[in-house]
Amino acid sequence: MSKQSILVVEDEKDIAEAIHYALEMEGFEVVIAGDGEEALEKISKEKPDLVILDILLPKIDGWEVLSTIRRKPKTQDLPVIILTVKTTEASKLCGYDLGADDYMNKPFSVNELLARIKAVLKRSQLMVEKREAAGRLPKIAVWKKGSKEVFVDQEDILYVKAAKNYTYIYTSEDSFLTNLKMYELEEKLSSDIFMRIHRSYFVNLRYVYGLVGEGHSFKIRLRNDEGTTLPISRFYIKELRKRMGVEK
Repeated sequence: MSKQSILVVEDEKDIAEAIHYALEMEGFEVVIAGDGEEALEKISKEKPDLVILDILLPKIDGWEVLSTIRRKPKTQDLPVIILTVKTTEASKLCGYDLGADDYMNKPFSVNELLARIKAVLKRSQLMVEKREAAGRLPKIAVWKKGSKEVFVDQEDILYVKAAKNYTYIYTSEDSFLTNLKMYELEEKLSSDIFMRIHRSYFVNLRYVYGLVGEGHSFKIRLRNDEGTTLPISRFYIKELRKRMGVEK
């Protein structure tokens, strides 16, 4: 069984080395990043199993690092523990709002940090096992010409857009035209993860980062590299919030 990898994002060398030593003694592989920019590079390259993240970092602060992690589909489920001197309630709430799995203050107990790491990794593994047990959604045919059909994995679809007489499907890697109408796609797409947000748009709820705007004027922001925003009709806002667990 391969060792689990942990990225420690900490600009204070003594603290980073102390954490490094403690984690290695527990059998983890450890990677160190001294600033936010280096952290994002190493997350992309090293693909760690968990990140320990300071907030007060050079170049890019921890808030922006965490936001970037949660915005990208490939890292949105990456476990993150914040470890910082910022002890205010507002800071903790901000951390959890941005998607931190746990929040610890400095000075800290190494034994407590190890216990929290193991707990977060265990929760993360249970989530992975649950998703795998549920199985992936079936691929759907999105283009048919004669006897030839083109299939796409539903879980890879970010959103669907209707434009005049055409319908476009957008994935994290590409976009393409389909000869299916919106109502035909609606019949094919799983209602568990897809939702109509506008007369011209369907969205994959797993890629929704949140709502942006105020009053009655809102858009949806997606978890992708571009931070794509899509229009949402007022009629669908309450349902979206409910399905995201924001509103009962």
